[in-house]
Amino acid sequence: MSADDPRIVIVGAGGWVFPMELVRDFLSFPALGSATIVLYDIDVPSAERTATSAEELISLGGLSARIEVPTTLRDALPTGGRGTLEDRLTDVRIRAKTGTLDDVSALSGWVWLEKTGGWVEFSILSSGFNEWTAKKIEDRIVRIVSFHASAPP
Repeated sequence: MSADDPRIVIVGAGGWVFPMELVRDFLSFPALGSATIVLYDIDVPSAERTATSAEELISLGGLSARIEVPTTLRDALPTGGRGTLEDRLTDVRIRAKTGTLDDVSALSGWVWLEKTGGWVEFSILSSGFNEWTAKKIEDRIVRIVSFHASAPP
């Protein structure tokens, strides 16, 4: 398993049928056989039960995939330079999710405040820019917040 292996996050993984069908479908692709599959749910024991079954499926398939069950959504999301943040924000302590549609871009998650310490939530939504421009703006805003902002009193 390397840093280049895919990381797949399933939010709402405490159910039984749907998350297991997703895991099965993901693992049916050879390129995902070494993926890290993150099973997040607000009901952690339910996500752990799903993880047990997913690990059995991985074992039966002789795959090298890994299962993680984080206790917070923040811990489930990718860091800078990983997943949909590949080649982005590697100099910032961040956990975030991206999204794009035609000329609409979003970046939401948590960023660490370097001046005062601690995580702060953020969400940036833009419209009317091409994807490349929107990502540059999002990344600049996140850097400003991370390196210059202070937590509210």
